[in-house]
Amino acid sequence: MSLFKVRDLWSTQCGVDETFDPSCLCLANIGGHSNKIIVGSHDGFLRVFQPSLDNTVGGALSGYKAADLLIELHLQDPILQVAAGKLVSGSQMVQLCVLHPRSVAVYSLVTKSGAAEHGDQNRLVLAYEHHLRRSSFCMVLGPFGGAHGRDFICVQSLDGTLSFFEQETFAFTRFLPGFLLPGILVFLSRTDSFITTASNYNVESYRGATRF
Repeated sequence: MSLFKVRDLWSTQCGVDETFDPSCLCLANIGGHSNKIIVGSHDGFLRVFQPSLDNTVGGALSGYKAADLLIELHLQDPILQVAAGKLVSGSQMVQLCVLHPRSVAVYSLVTKSGAAEHGDQNRLVLAYEHHLRRSSFCMVLGPFGGAHGRDFICVQSLDGTLSFFEQETFAFTRFLPGFLLPGILVFLSRTDSFITTASNYNVESYRGATRF
């Protein structure tokens, strides 16, 4: 007999017949105030949720409400991945980074209090966008090179190219040796290194991004 109980707190359905990847889901405190759930789909829909749990008269949790959906935005291109970090120069706010097949875009969440009858008005403002020369596969964010108070972007392409961006500025590219297929890419801030898997099933670590 278990001493613990599991119950649903909050759930919702994102669109109809849309497709997603695990990397299309992100939890981050964009715009301040509290954490938000960001979901992107291959159909180009970007949604930002802020779950609120209220007790009903009977003591049960209210679950999903229409006001929990802060933003639903339809972008032109499929969304491959969403992530969050401090990606705008001179700002300590957390921004949203969206990876498309041929571009990577950074958005800021802007909230206007009481601008509508139902409460606050939220919108995503494009801070900047980098167009990619190669088709993308995945990306990682982090304080590359030991940076403090800011994050950078690294995009892995289908041909094994790593493209680095110092926030609004393109930095440089590097090619992974012996590359065949794209795979997992992870950044470890403690060792300032990038971890990936090679085609021979070895785990490889790369350092030396001295350009940052």
